[in-house]
Amino acid sequence: MRLLLLTLAAALFAAAPARAVEWVPVFDSALQLGQLYENGSASSWQGNASLQATPAAKLNEHWGVIPTYAFDYRGTKSVTDLGSGGQLFQDSMSHALLVKGIWKNGPLKLKPKAGYRWELLRETRDESWGGGLFDYRKPSAGLDAEYDFGGGRVASASFDWYKILFPNYSSLESAVVGQGLGREQAQARTLDSDNLSWTLSGSAPTPVPEVKAKLSANWTARSYGQQHLVAASGDLTPDTRRDDAVSVDGKLFWGRRLTENAGIFLSLEGGWTRVTSNQNHYDASLSVFNPDYYAYEERRIGPRATAILGPRRVEMSFSYLNVYRRYLSRPAQDVSGAYTSDAEHLNQDNFTFDLAVPVNEHWKVLATANIATASSNQKYELFFRTNYTLQSYLLGVSFSY
Repeated sequence: MRLLLLTLAAALFAAAPARAVEWVPVFDSALQLGQLYENGSASSWQGNASLQATPAAKLNEHWGVIPTYAFDYRGTKSVTDLGSGGQLFQDSMSHALLVKGIWKNGPLKLKPKAGYRWELLRETRDESWGGGLFDYRKPSAGLDAEYDFGGGRVASASFDWYKILFPNYSSLESAVVGQGLGREQAQARTLDSDNLSWTLSGSAPTPVPEVKAKLSANWTARSYGQQHLVAASGDLTPDTRRDDAVSVDGKLFWGRRLTENAGIFLSLEGGWTRVTSNQNHYDASLSVFNPDYYAYEERRIGPRATAILGPRRVEMSFSYLNVYRRYLSRPAQDVSGAYTSDAEHLNQDNFTFDLAVPVNEHWKVLATANIATASSNQKYELFFRTNYTLQSYLLGVSFSY
C-alpha cells in the first residue's frame, strides 16, 4: 500500500508541464485539556490533540494532487464498536496518509485516491502504544467521480476498496470455551475483513428558499476470510462469514446572515442502515445456538445549530446525535448472562457544545463539552459495554494556516 501511495503521487506529478507547480498548503491543529467523567465519577485530567497537513498542489489546468497527513489523539474515554460489540478504550491514537488526485475537465471531476491508516487503541493506560489487542490497520484505494450540473446541483459516484487488519488480535478457542464467547471466534484472525463499497450521492437546492439538501446511498460488502460459519450443532462449516450493509443518508442545510456581524446556520442529518450476515452464534457456556446473530437495523438523527457573532466572528454550536440499533434476531441477556425473549436493542445519545473564539488570523481559543449516554436491554456486560455515561469538558487552542 505504501508503494501504491508513492506511485499515485509520482504519476500525478508527472502529469505537470514544465511550468511551476502552484502550491496551496493547508495546516490545522488543535490541543484541548480537561476533566473526564465515567458514569458520574471523575477521572484524571486528560485531553485531545489533532493535526492535519495538506500541501495541495495544482499541476496544470486539468490535474491537481492533494496529499494529506492526519494525526489524532483522544485522551477522552470512548466506546468503539469492533466485532459487533462496544469496547471501552482509555485513549486512542491514529495516523493516516492519503493521496488524492483531481482531474478536471469542464463540469467533470475524477479523483483517484489511496491511503493507509494506523489506529492504536489502549484498553488500559499502562499498555504500550502499538501493543493493543484491537489496534488495526486500514489500507484503502478508490475512485470518485463528480459532475456539476450548475445551480448548486452536483452528482457523484465512488468506489472504495479497503481492508481492516488487526495484527495483535488472536482468538484461541481453547482460551474462550466456557466463558460465553461463540465458536465463530475459534480461528486466529477472525476480525480481519476485506471490504468493497459503492456510493451514489447528490446535492441540490430544495423548493424551500435558502435550504439545500444532500442525499447519499451506500452498499458495502464485507467478508471475513478466517471466520467460519457456525452450524446449529456448534461445529464450524467450510464457508466463511459475509456481511452486506445498505445505508441511506440525508442532510438539510440552512444559513442566513442576520446582521453585519451575526449569522446562523442550521442542519439536520438523518440516516438508516440495514446489515445482513450469514453468520450465526453458538454460546459454548450455555450450549445455545443463536441464528442470524449479527443482522441489525439502525437509524440516526442529528440536528446542529451554529451561530457566528460579533466582529471577531465568535462561533458557538450545539449538536445532538441519536443512534438507535435493533438486532433482528439476537436475544438480549440479563445480568447473569441468561437469554431473554426480547431482541437486543441499543439507544445512544450524544450532546456536544463547542465554542471557538478567534484571537487572530491563525489562533483560536476552544471550549468543548460533551455528554454521551447509552442504554440497552442487554445487561450482560462481561465482554462488551452497552450501558454507560461518558462526559468530557475540555479547554484548549487551535492553529490554522
